[in-house]
Amino acid sequence: MSRLVLAAEEGPVPLGDGEGEVVALLADPDVVLHRVRLEGRSARARLAEARTLAATLATGQPEALHLALGPVDDEGMAWLALGDIETLRARLRRLAEAGLEPARLLPAALFLPPPDGAQPSAARLGARLLVRGGDFAGAIEAGLAPALGVDPQAPELVADGAGAPDAPDLRQGPLAPARSPGDSRWTRGLAAFLLLTALLLALVPPLAGWLRGTAEAGAADAATVALAGSALGRAAPGDAAAALAELKRAAARAPALPVVAPALAAAASATQAVPGAGFGPLSFRADTGLEIALTGPPAAVNAVATAMEAGPFLVRQAGDRLRIGARRTAAPEGSPALARLQEARTAAERLALARGAPARPAPERLAAALASVGLAVPVERLANGGAAVRLEAVRPALALPLVARVETGGGRITRLDLVPNSDPSLALSLEIAP
Repeated sequence: MSRLVLAAEEGPVPLGDGEGEVVALLADPDVVLHRVRLEGRSARARLAEARTLAATLATGQPEALHLALGPVDDEGMAWLALGDIETLRARLRRLAEAGLEPARLLPAALFLPPPDGAQPSAARLGARLLVRGGDFAGAIEAGLAPALGVDPQAPELVADGAGAPDAPDLRQGPLAPARSPGDSRWTRGLAAFLLLTALLLALVPPLAGWLRGTAEAGAADAATVALAGSALGRAAPGDAAAALAELKRAAARAPALPVVAPALAAAASATQAVPGAGFGPLSFRADTGLEIALTGPPAAVNAVATAMEAGPFLVRQAGDRLRIGARRTAAPEGSPALARLQEARTAAERLALARGAPARPAPERLAAALASVGLAVPVERLANGGAAVRLEAVRPALALPLVARVETGGGRITRLDLVPNSDPSLALSLEIAP
């Protein structure tokens, strides 16, 4: 039986008394898993297909992530793991420092049993809560458990070397070339946001098989009808346009989708990929969007701007400043069926967000978001019914997760300012609407 160790940030932790080859388990929010369907017949075709899916599922630049594909079953289903490259390298370095060379590097969440119906299975491992649903799996902070309907006091994971036969081995294939970590203020926050976004999308029926650029209108319209029915929890009209209209009516009362965190995560990903580039002050206003001051040599600043212009958001560069606007439309021009499917996805995500974000006053929403990242600080109630918080110094690793938690908790950010202090901390000012 294999010798299991937990590849923790502080170093390897033995799990049990097994002998033989070393198998390292990851219980890191930096690694998320999606259950996907692959049509390819050969291993090469499936890997190419998985890379295309990763580009759809990833929040930031897909090349900043390590991709690993698990065994494909007879129906073409497999687990696709997306892991933060720098985190994986760091874990392998800590293992090597302890004299361990793992034969495999496996996500611990897949040592859980498959879920019983719609309820995800869960277990604790160290400081993390492992969660496995039908279409997603990962390690989360206990504070996120209620949004997924799981018990934060789940039992401890009991793993053995024979477990997780369907798990992707993250040691497969080469890791992407080493990149500069860029501005380390944002590295941990980006990884946390990747997980939050994956969990939000995991609440929506899987769309990967329908969003691969197919030009078949019939398939896209069938996907729209199926998605509407699943998101509404009942049969939807058989006509795609009617199903979409019903889905949009249901979503009209739901919170808006996150705006600030996805743009900030994309900018952080692009910046980390360019040696010498970093973040200066940034601000967001509901009427003007997100503006970020970049630091570093002009060539590095321009490289970040070029990468952002090729990404999912509308971007305008003015010297060392980037103005990041709305997300580009994902549906190909001239394809009404795919445009309907994209609208259905947005509406379904809003309904999923509403299920995980119960209605509450703005001050309570903001206080809950702060508590979820470990901050117990006073919240100011604004005259218009909104809420605000101002922190003279906050750890950079908490900034992006906090913004993401505010938005996934139903809060609509109207104002945000993040300014680097003389030490590694950030000054933060954030306001949300009523």
